[in-house]
Amino acid sequence: MRENHQSAAFCTPPTGDVPATKVCLNPSLQLPVQEVARGFYMLIRKFINDSIK
Repeated sequence: MRENHQSAAFCTPPTGDVPATKVCLNPSLQLPVQEVARGFYMLIRKFINDSIK
């Protein structure tokens, strides 16, 4: 029985040029990752602002 999964080609652009910073994520995970990053950024920003006062 063959498993259904995306090949490595799914993550590469049609030209075959892959930048070193290219990150391949499942499209359904992109929004949660962005939200976590935004929350982390806001937490750090608040911590810095509180420490300056």
